[in-house]
Amino acid sequence: MIVKKNKGHNSHYNSLSMNKMQKSHNILIVEDDSNLLHMTSRTLKKEGYTVDIAENAQQCLEKIAGFQPDFIIVDYGLPDQTGAELIDKIYKELPGKLPGILVMSGFRGDDAFINKILDKGAIDFIRKPFKGKELVRRVNAYFKIRNLENKRLSLLKEYSAVLDLSGEIVFHIDKNLKFTHLNNAFETLTKHKVEIWLGKSPKKLIHEPDWDILEENFKKVLSGNEVPLFEVRLTRPDDSKFPLSLRLALLSSENGEKSVLGVGQDLSNLKWLNEGLSDNKQEKIRENNTSDFNQNVKVKVREIQPNILKEAQESYSRLVGKSVENRIYKLDQDISSELSSLGKLLGSNYATPKHIISLHIEFLKKFTNNITSRKTEIMSEESRLILLKLMGNLAMYYKNECVKN
Repeated sequence: MIVKKNKGHNSHYNSLSMNKMQKSHNILIVEDDSNLLHMTSRTLKKEGYTVDIAENAQQCLEKIAGFQPDFIIVDYGLPDQTGAELIDKIYKELPGKLPGILVMSGFRGDDAFINKILDKGAIDFIRKPFKGKELVRRVNAYFKIRNLENKRLSLLKEYSAVLDLSGEIVFHIDKNLKFTHLNNAFETLTKHKVEIWLGKSPKKLIHEPDWDILEENFKKVLSGNEVPLFEVRLTRPDDSKFPLSLRLALLSSENGEKSVLGVGQDLSNLKWLNEGLSDNKQEKIRENNTSDFNQNVKVKVREIQPNILKEAQESYSRLVGKSVENRIYKLDQDISSELSSLGKLLGSNYATPKHIISLHIEFLKKFTNNITSRKTEIMSEESRLILLKLMGNLAMYYKNECVKN
């Protein structure tokens, strides 16, 4: 990113100063040079940080428990021990809240030395002498990255909660066809414990005649092919069976590792199972279903219109693009309200989770063919987050509609 200088201001340093932290973070500076210690302290206080100082390693260790620093600037050549030794002790003192640590040194700055510092747990290194604006830039960058990571973790927790409330089985399986994630609906519908099946193949969970169907579709998706909705039967611990409609989508991690996301809808209320039912029982089910249908003749099945899907596809692609820009160019564009509006648009037009997965698949097919592998990985990951968020918004829309009606 190129920063143009404005002749009427002090260029880039002023732009950093104008962008002070909205919430103060604690920074502890450990330095035995009194002049450098107080100069650095004043510079960071002007940026809005809460700063405390220590002149040696012992003072640092005495202060960190009470001060609880979010970031520590450590001089490598302290009088009582080296910066590397101090880093080890800091991590022992703060096992539950690891701060970012920047090491500064005026003696060495070669690659081997810097790598040794980073291996110890430091996140950055700066060589003395340095300008105040350079230090500010590095500290600000650390907190911006940390805030983005906190937002990402918060979103992941939110998505996980939404998936657990969705009522549909949502699962993730790796390239070896083993579960790596299952939501709470899995346990509710199958009566199997989630923790028992994580890391295991679903082969013994699927009704034996249907295993080949799942395996074949899994291999197709893993190869990059799209597969339509298909049905399998799941076996509960009591050996009873129930039908599940499945939709699968391909996912790719940053390192190129492929896996599959699946969404399963319980069909047991829409059809009966032939297995274990006598002809009389099946006939009674038919009569009950027909009677229930006749009593609810006002109920109509509605399908989303193609023009709405096209509009949603354009919005979905644009929102993923914004999310990718946020990550690559360190922007902070808020897309939550637009995602909420898109969820309302889809919900008001009778969309289902399978439509959202279709948006995701079409996006990946269109935008990941002619770009670099690195950007493809980022786009795949960000679109997966948008997919989950949008599913949550759709679920919330239908929940609110049920409450109103």
